[in-house]
Formats: sequence, C-alpha cells, structure tokens
Amino acid sequence: MTSYKAISSHQINSFLEAGKLSEQQQEVLKIVSAVLPFKTNSYVINELIDWDQVPQDPIFRLNFPLKEMLSKQDFEFLQNMLRSQATATEMAKAGEEIRNRMILASYRTPGIACQSPTPVIPGVWRPFRETILAIPFHAHTCFAYCNYCFRWMKNDEGLDPFYQDGADLVPYLQEHPEITDILITGSDSLIMNTHNLERYVLPLLKVKSLQNIRFGTKALAFWPHRFVSDKGSEQLLGLFRKIVSSGKHTAIMAHITHPRE
Repeated sequence: MTSYKAISSHQINSFLEAGKLSEQQQEVLKIVSAVLPFKTNSYVINELIDWDQVPQDPIFRLNFPLKEMLSKQDFEFLQNMLRSQATATEMAKAGEEIRNRMILASYRTPGIACQSPTPVIPGVWRPFRETILAIPFHAHTCFAYCNYCFRWMKNDEGLDPFYQDGADLVPYLQEHPEITDILITGSDSLIMNTHNLERYVLPLLKVKSLQNIRFGTKALAFWPHRFVSDKGSEQLLGLFRKIVSSGKHTAIMAHITHPRE
C-alpha cells in the first residue's frame, strides 16, 4: 500500500533537508511560497522531476515556485526580509499583503476571469444547459499545485462556496431533468478519500435524468497510486462499478500538462 505524502508551504524545511535544491533555489522557494500557495508530493519529486535538469526541467517549472512569478520589487523586498532573519510569521504576513494586492490587481486586469458566475446553489454552477459543475467541500485542495493555476487568487480554504453532500444536489437535478451531466471537480475531486467521495456520488444515482458522472482530477498525472495501490483504491474502483451498474456512465476528466506525466 502506498501512502500519500504531501509537501506544502508549511513543510518546506523538511523537503530542503533532502538537498535536491541549490542554496539559490532554496531561497527562491522560501520567498515565492510565502506569497503563493505551494504544494508537491513524493511521486512528483521522485518520479516526474529530472533533478539533473533543474531548474529547466518542465515538471519542476510546472510545480515549483519561480522567481518570475513575483514582481522584481516584491521579490527583492522579501529577499531582504529573509536575509535579515525575519521570522516565519513576519514572512507570512508580508506575503499575505503582497498576495492580496496581486488579487486586487487581477480583478482590475482585462481578460483575467477570476470572478465566478453566480452558482445555482452553493458550490454548483451551470455553465451549459445539460451540465452542472460541482465543487464538494472535501475537494478544496490538490495532489500538487500547478504554477499556471488561478488557485493563487484564493486562500487555503478557497473563496468559492462548496456543497456539503450529494443529497444537496438531488432536488435541483430533479427539478431540471434536462441536466444529464455532472462534473465533480474542486481543486481536485479525487483528493477526497473514497468514503467522502461516496457521500457526494451515491445520492446522485437515484436521479434518473442524470446520465454521466465525471470526475475532474490530476490524479493520473500527480498521484496515480490513487487508482492502484493507495489506501481506498479498491473502494474507488468499486464506486465506479456502482455508478456503471446503476445505468450511468462515469468518466475521468484527466488534467495533463506535459507528455512526461
């Protein structure tokens, strides 16, 4: 059985002890992650990144914070703080102020779609006539964060509303039989353990008009053990069988960025 081991902004020091990054790269990681959310895991580190090619390795650049993600002024400000032995609390406070300023600026920038349309019910959007997009409460994080993601515009808890249970969706679906598809996403739908996933999926099986249950996830790329050897992997495949046995179709909407994944 494989155990998922995440490394986030709060566990950077334990990762740095592995000695995979140069001193300069370590400094960049500490500075940028004080502003923008950072998360990776043991599979990405050990299987996907070619450390001999860092910092040019494409998966490293996809997952690890880059100096260019901050303005020159903000980076140098935090760099001076770090070199002046600022505490972790002081760095986090300064980083939060910079992030909030970046979020505010993004709302004023034409072409950046950081404002979501109004949900039809909390945590549920209807981008198309036949499809709803649902974000469960337990899917608010990912196996690892991609640098291009808009997640940096959110707090760790996220700014979007969530729904708490699959039963919350049933009345709306029954009132709108023209809806045939649901895309369960998040951050990442399969970051949920199978017990929680069942809580969101099983109530949907009694909605006759629903034909397709889709899962938006990067698990195939960033944590394939979720399907084969992780705790709950057999139960996950069993859940897929239940969906199919109920007469509905299930699909994995795999998020792939680079061929190596």
